[in-house]
Amino acid sequence: MSERGEYFLKSLAGSRAGVMGHPVPIADMGRVMFLEDVFLGSETDIAFLNSFGMRAAFDGVDLFPPREAAFIRSMAPSRIRVLGTVDPPDGTSAIESLTFQCETIKIDGLKLYPPGPDTRGWRMDDEKNTYPLFIVLRRHGVKNVCVHKGLPGLFIEEYCHTADLARAAADFPDLNFIAFHSAFPWEAELAAHAKTAMVKNLYAELGSLARMMQTDPTRYAVLIGTLLDALGADHILWGTDTPVIGPPRWQIEAFQRFTIPEAIIQQRGYSQLTPEVKDKIFGRNAARIFGIDIAAARRGVEDDLLYKLRDDRRPQTAAPAPS
Repeated sequence: MSERGEYFLKSLAGSRAGVMGHPVPIADMGRVMFLEDVFLGSETDIAFLNSFGMRAAFDGVDLFPPREAAFIRSMAPSRIRVLGTVDPPDGTSAIESLTFQCETIKIDGLKLYPPGPDTRGWRMDDEKNTYPLFIVLRRHGVKNVCVHKGLPGLFIEEYCHTADLARAAADFPDLNFIAFHSAFPWEAELAAHAKTAMVKNLYAELGSLARMMQTDPTRYAVLIGTLLDALGADHILWGTDTPVIGPPRWQIEAFQRFTIPEAIIQQRGYSQLTPEVKDKIFGRNAARIFGIDIAAARRGVEDDLLYKLRDDRRPQTAAPAPS
């Protein structure tokens, strides 16, 4: 592995260590950790597993290729859905890779990452680099396009905004476009673009944002209220970024308890985060757009070994919430 690739993986392990309160070796950030975190460490039944590419930045190596994600899926096929990945500036190579992922790996959606470690610029409404990928998805009946927005960190900030996402959603109304991390801290921008474009296929995902429920609950309330107002309760998806920020149980429990303070509702005119809305966010919205039959999926997981092992471990010891 290249030095840059190792540094990147160490940063992920460091993020987890900051939550867990103890060092996390890179070697532990793998298949077993994902299965234990998600399916034994919480009452999660189905999870989406993101691939991660950017091979141009890491000496031609995909740090977490779709093949690896598909291999993990094979360990729990009734529970795991795979999001493939490509790097749009790779052109013909990206199209060939995506075709393989659709036809052979059978991905459930596409996950894209903005320029950052790979500095080659591209946008979601890029007719040369990105639109041909959406055409491949359309041809194979894969309807969901996920993209990292907001939270610049490793990524170049100008590509983490959302105007290009709204334009792509307008140009491909038969596909769903999901802004991971809800474009935070620019969720108001995402909301405004969705309203201006008048699209019904733009979604927000909540991964990596749960810590705000403890560290800045007012800001989290504004985030949720803004998304409910602009996108609606049917267009917000749950996410955790497990295993990078630890097992998801504390995040799930915190969201189950969270409500928007009445003072903020009165001041801003938001809708409340009711149990019915939370139920949609936790899974019903994702099930709808990814074509998951909830009753059939429940029957599939309740007979598997992971479900029995999770039952054997109840009551579970809750994973620590970040301080």
